[in-house]
Amino acid sequence: MWRLGCLIWEVFNGPLPRPTALRSFGKLPAGLVPPFCELVAAEPSARPGPGQLLQRLQHPGAFLACPLVHTGLFLEQLQVRDASERRTFLQELSGRLDALPGPFRRHKLLPRLLAALEFGSADASALPPLLKVAKVLDPPEYQERIVPIIVRLFSSPDRALRMQLLQQLEDYVEFLPEATVDAQIFPHVAHGFLDTNPAIREQTVKSMVLLAPKLGEARRGRELPRLLLRVQAGDALGPLRCNATLCLGRLGPLLPPQTRQRVLAPALARATRDPFAPARAAAVAAFAATHGCYSPQECAGRVLPALCGLTTDPHPGVRQQAFRAIRSFLDQLEAAAESGGAPEGDPPSAAAAPGGPGGGSGGLGAAVSWAVTGVTSLTARLMGAEAGAPPQTPPQTPAEGPPAPPKEPPPRGAPPGGS
Repeated sequence: MWRLGCLIWEVFNGPLPRPTALRSFGKLPAGLVPPFCELVAAEPSARPGPGQLLQRLQHPGAFLACPLVHTGLFLEQLQVRDASERRTFLQELSGRLDALPGPFRRHKLLPRLLAALEFGSADASALPPLLKVAKVLDPPEYQERIVPIIVRLFSSPDRALRMQLLQQLEDYVEFLPEATVDAQIFPHVAHGFLDTNPAIREQTVKSMVLLAPKLGEARRGRELPRLLLRVQAGDALGPLRCNATLCLGRLGPLLPPQTRQRVLAPALARATRDPFAPARAAAVAAFAATHGCYSPQECAGRVLPALCGLTTDPHPGVRQQAFRAIRSFLDQLEAAAESGGAPEGDPPSAAAAPGGPGGGSGGLGAAVSWAVTGVTSLTARLMGAEAGAPPQTPPQTPAEGPPAPPKEPPPRGAPPGGS
């Protein structure tokens, strides 16, 4: 222990010229002076043992009471710690990462977290800090070290882990190869559509917006629409049907043309008759967001009849947005008529849909933008207002009632006030 005292002195003051120099503290931090004096005490029995010294230096306010030391020591004991202690440590780790040195995070923390997830000594709480640390990796290294673990975790039956993977999807989806998503990840994620836990179903629907662009055309044309339609048409919870409708609207331009023509307009038309008001608002948003996906024949025969049914909707917000959507589709039909129309049977182009090349320019892009922002925010407000209402009961506005019949004009020659 005396030699440890000499080493501490040399760390802060340089090489020790002679033993008597230990009497001068030099540049020693004030927090190390008391334990240093004990380590170089003339009487060996007065010198503390290693365990006792480390314990004292980690007391609150002591020299080693810092995130780096705490994290390093806990990682060394991670395998033997109690499950509740590991969970608490991992849940608090994300907030402490910025206080840890970069080399420590990359070369010490990252390998330990990977090993803990791979061999089962950590649960879903290890995923957020792992993905946060892994952001410093180059794409090739990320795909080599992180992606195989993520693929393996998606096959886990642990619901909490699957939920965490879906919630964090935005942090790592850009590193996932398309072939890996299509062949190894999507089959496991698809089970979430049938899960009995509503939170898993909801997160699965939302994840399709990020995963669908990486799927092969076969899955985008058959399996994905079938799963989304199952939730949109048959789920008992209105908010989940609403999210499935919004998801269909966002993924419409990605569907193969034949699937889009067969599935999209009928599915959104069905949502306009949903008893849950936010789902009807979502149908208007989805119709407007897929504005460029319909031929003139579809607009006239499928889209406009469905939207016209919402002009008498019980909720005023849905009515207003339906009128705006109808006007934008009428503008589209008028433009098609002026240009000579499209030959019947020609597949519609999705170029003007949001995300396509024409989504941000011209009148059509402007017509889409109000729907994506306006109706989606309306949906959020309606869902918040209906949080305490029965799931299948549309909201009722206290001031809203049946429209008053129009007053008949007074007969000619009669005074304005009556007879």
